[in-house]
Amino acid sequence: KGLCDTWALLRDKLRNASDSTIDSILLELHNHLLYAGELRDVYRCEVEQAKQMWFKVGRLERGCVSFDSAVMLKMPIFDEETQSGYHAHRLGLDVNLFGIVNEGEEKQHNVIYYEGYKHGSKHVCPMLDYYLDKFQPRAGKSKTLVLFSDLCCGQNRNNIVLGFHIRRVEMGINDSIEWNFMAVGHTKFAPDRGFGCIQSKEKVTHCFDGEELLSMISNSATSNVGAL
Repeated sequence: KGLCDTWALLRDKLRNASDSTIDSILLELHNHLLYAGELRDVYRCEVEQAKQMWFKVGRLERGCVSFDSAVMLKMPIFDEETQSGYHAHRLGLDVNLFGIVNEGEEKQHNVIYYEGYKHGSKHVCPMLDYYLDKFQPRAGKSKTLVLFSDLCCGQNRNNIVLGFHIRRVEMGINDSIEWNFMAVGHTKFAPDRGFGCIQSKEKVTHCFDGEELLSMISNSATSNVGAL
């Protein structure tokens, strides 16, 4: 429980390994953990650097932004006590949740959009563009924009999103963009912290429309902001 797929696979191999293969499996496991640890250290270093730079006057040298999608919410939302005796909520409206974090300010904007729109690249790019232009223009116009996301091909790691980043540099909005991916199975980072606060608040809240949902998200934590 709580292990990444690679770790679980190697653990199962170890259980059935012969004496001649144990060393190679342990080495593979060691290298995997080193790789995940190195990527995590890069993330922590960039976050700390972004926090220090955020309070400096003038254009940011480096802005750091993380983004991810959460599990869909189901509207209407009832607290746990009411929900236990009410099963029709499963037939409600699906609501997608996309979180974008300015690591320097430690503020997460959570964009909600309704069923029929998936977490595809053609939706990720407009949300990122709007966020960087309207909600966090100081981070969005930093000289070097540092981005963190997971490795999902359909949503993030594809030519459409890559072209979006290249276009921002060509237009002179940023001098350069550094796009980092979290290791597979080790993708817990800032957006997940905000999602966790929302899930906790969801268990003690009633929401019947988008306005109440945005209010619930904004009240789930001081770092969370609801956005439509």
